[in-house]
Amino acid sequence: MRHACVGLYVQGPVNFFADDLVTQDARIIWLQPAHAERLALHLAGLPQASLFQPRYNLIARPDSTQYQNSTSWLLETLSATQPARGDIRTRHIAYAQALAIGFEPDILRIAYTKRVAGGLFGGNLSFSDHPVATRLSGRSPVVTVRAILAWLDRSALAQEQAEWRGGMLQCQPGPG
Repeated sequence: MRHACVGLYVQGPVNFFADDLVTQDARIIWLQPAHAERLALHLAGLPQASLFQPRYNLIARPDSTQYQNSTSWLLETLSATQPARGDIRTRHIAYAQALAIGFEPDILRIAYTKRVAGGLFGGNLSFSDHPVATRLSGRSPVVTVRAILAWLDRSALAQEQAEWRGGMLQCQPGPG
């Protein structure tokens, strides 16, 4: 099976939304100032400190060293910029730290027929890094946007949020 290799790119919101998106919904999250500053310093050091795995898998197991999805990269990067937890140099350590401070992956329930069809025909979809028991159960732990938003709320890392949906600014939900 061939998997697409991806890169880490800087892309502004105009270019991102100019792509052929299904919807142009977005949530903007302002982190607490101290965390935002640490994150900015970390991102300025990319690609050296990227925690990036170029083998993309839409349903990558959260602690996989073989694959990564974009939400895993975001979680691990946010986790690596937590205060004074030591120097985070590996994805495994970054993910373990996220778990230690309350992150919980989503459990996706994927029907057998979709697992077979996705595994056979999806170029960016592989179940091979999930344990056999997980594959057979159809319940796959995955880092999703929903799981990251819940973690940001629980951990009080988010200071403020705003949501843009259907071309309109929605009321601004606060953290939690």
